[in-house]
Amino acid sequence: MKAYDYQGKGLLQDTPTGFLERIKKEKQKEASLAIDQMSITTAAHKLIQLARIKYFEEHKVDDPKCKKFDPMKVFDIDLSQVSLEQDLGGKVVPMFNANNLTLSASSIDTYMTCPLQFKFNRMRIPGQNKTYFDLGTSVHDTIQKISEEKIEGKMPSKKEAEKILDNKWIFRTFESGQQESSMKDTAKEMIEKYVEMEKENNNEIVGIEEEFAIKRKNVIINGRIDRIEKNQDGEFELFDYKTGKTMIKPEDMISDVQINVYAAAIKEIKKFGKLPVKATLMYLRKEPVSTTISEMNVNGMMKVVDNTIDDILAGKFEATPSSSTCRNCSYKNMCEFAE
Repeated sequence: MKAYDYQGKGLLQDTPTGFLERIKKEKQKEASLAIDQMSITTAAHKLIQLARIKYFEEHKVDDPKCKKFDPMKVFDIDLSQVSLEQDLGGKVVPMFNANNLTLSASSIDTYMTCPLQFKFNRMRIPGQNKTYFDLGTSVHDTIQKISEEKIEGKMPSKKEAEKILDNKWIFRTFESGQQESSMKDTAKEMIEKYVEMEKENNNEIVGIEEEFAIKRKNVIINGRIDRIEKNQDGEFELFDYKTGKTMIKPEDMISDVQINVYAAAIKEIKKFGKLPVKATLMYLRKEPVSTTISEMNVNGMMKVVDNTIDDILAGKFEATPSSSTCRNCSYKNMCEFAE
């Protein structure tokens, strides 16, 4: 091994990313110490500093000086998500009740996969950053814009779609420029595939990012459906775009929580008023997978959802570890039950 003289001046410098990560870890430790010592004001100061770091990570291109950072937004908190009912004298109060619990199809699916993972998520415990979240959001936002333009009668070309992707691109969690470039190429391939599929689609788009809120067991389940179409027979079809690599088998779609919750929601939305006849998972890395919707399956799965709500309200948050469950869990590095 050869040794070479350092040609630079002064001390070796951190890279911008390394420097920022070092500051972040310092502030995290200081915040943790302040909390341990019940120094609430000091802890609040550290949280503001961490929020500024997070803001910089998200806006280092458009606002590198953090001039638009608002410290008070750190404390703009939805108190309905904060439990202030626990008896500090020792009486145990359930973590959730029907008044402070709001669910989504994905959160219900998370609970059914591992109740402890659901609890960690609801406690706002930070997990590992995952680049595919930013990739998925960027692609979804791009598809939404393309769909809106198609409704207006101007279907974008591949080049125009690529420009839309550039405007919608999110780069918060990428660890390097090389990783971001690789993910950007993947996103472009997905958008190109979507544009090609859209050219052959003759259905009428009747809903994009359709918001809904339905009530089960006095608990609100809300969400947004990627897309709803009306086919040539006047029946509705629901679509959900998937940017991940893992595919669900067609035979498993009939028991998929998201599909059945979305189908039930479409029936409750006034302008639709009936179940869709078909659901399609649009895997943009592979091929779409579809299934027919039946009232019997939807009703059966919604009973499963009702039972899940009962378990959440009863405070049942046991871990259900397995190699497949833990492999993709954001909390695997901190969970004592992880496999």
